[in-house]
This record gives sequence, structure tokens and C-alpha cells, in this order.
Amino acid sequence: DNGTDHDPRETRAVEYRLDHAAKTATLVWEYRHDPPIYTGYLGWVERLANGNTWVAFALAGRVVEVDPSGKVVCATQLSVDGANGAVYPLRPIASLYSFVQP
Repeated sequence: DNGTDHDPRETRAVEYRLDHAAKTATLVWEYRHDPPIYTGYLGWVERLANGNTWVAFALAGRVVEVDPSGKVVCATQLSVDGANGAVYPLRPIASLYSFVQP
């Protein structure tokens, strides 16, 4: 959820359970960065094989890996000349030396 139509604007990762018969969506999980980050585009969220979730606020150059409870396991910030860098896509890789499925 880029958060463009929120007040205040805040980007978050969300997961919904869909009930196609009832035509409803129920929020079952979300991650909100602290402090809040707003990136109107260029985000990426991926559930990893270990059950953690990779959340990339790519326009802000910020990446976090959170466990199922939302606790930050790993975080990094891309900076260019002292300012937040923007890069897309920010995808997890298991190894720089050989391909390993994340």
C-alpha cells in the first residue's frame, strides 16, 4: 500500500485474506516502518521461504526484513552522497557468489 491517499501519507506492506464468495478482503498482516516512510511508487514486498517478509521502500533506498510478528530482523539504507538513494528493484539475494533461491 503506497499510502498516497492516506492522511498522513505512509507506505506499508499489507496482506489480505480474500473471500471471493462474500466479495470481502480482511487485513491479516501489515508492516509499518518506524518512523513512517512514504514512497509513492517503487516498492517491493516478498514473503521469503523462512516465513519472514522482505519490504523494500525502493524510492527511499530503505529495505527491511521482518519476522511474522513484524520485528525487524535486518535493515539497510542505500545512501548516495549523503542522501537517501533510490533503486528499483530491491530484491533479496541469498548469495553474491552463486544462485540460491531466496
